[in-house]
Amino acid sequence: MRFRAGSGAVARQWGALCCALARHAEGAAGVLALRPRAAPLAAVAHAACHVSLRHKFLNDSELLEMLTGSLLTGDIADIVSAARAVWALAANNHKAKLLLRSARVPLAVHSAQQRLQRSTDPAAARALQLIAYTRSVLQTT
Repeated sequence: MRFRAGSGAVARQWGALCCALARHAEGAAGVLALRPRAAPLAAVAHAACHVSLRHKFLNDSELLEMLTGSLLTGDIADIVSAARAVWALAANNHKAKLLLRSARVPLAVHSAQQRLQRSTDPAAARALQLIAYTRSVLQTT
């Protein structure tokens, strides 16, 4: 029992460390290098904001699958993190939009939007705004 309580604290600390590292380009590259994907989704979303790492995201099918999977089946926090990453990758980048479309990310965003519209959770309303904006960014050419 004591180990489980400690492991929860360790997981929170690991998540905080990954998020802090991912705010900087060099740290974000290290977070993306973790195998298997041991970084929390929030850290991956921070890493997606670095233009220098955009090519790594768009050429890594495992990362794209993780984003679409989080949009399709994740909780609200996962959906928000995945939507932030998708938005960061697609904003002002036509090639990224094409690659995300070929990875069927817009369909996952649409599915997440439908799930959030049915949700009664108060946090869903804010997440729905982000999803709607992300969807509009993906649709513009």
